[in-house]
Amino acid sequence: MFGRSTTDMEIKEASYGPKNKRKGNDFHIGSLNVRSISDQSKAEAFDLLAVNSGCKVIALQETKRKEGEWIMASGAELICKRREAREGGLAFWIHKDWLECLVETKRESDRIITATFDFH
Repeated sequence: MFGRSTTDMEIKEASYGPKNKRKGNDFHIGSLNVRSISDQSKAEAFDLLAVNSGCKVIALQETKRKEGEWIMASGAELICKRREAREGGLAFWIHKDWLECLVETKRESDRIITATFDFH
């Protein structure tokens, strides 16, 4: 085995994200090709799946949903970016606990969107 092992103290000192009294600094980010959540019933079904996954942010591809922002039943926000109807569409599902930390979402290209958070 090469290199050195990381100590628990180093991991704790390098933790990022909002503090959660029950779970410390842990957070999970996911990615999923949803193959269309164009109607609200599919979006709500995905919302339930996302909450149960434990993720705080999920990047979505092929949403086939018009550009906009929607508050889901869980309190999470679905932020969709899509320029033209022929595009599949990209989106972020952001857990309600992280919405106050969200600074911006930005479309970098037809295939890349970014989300910026400030946890201070």
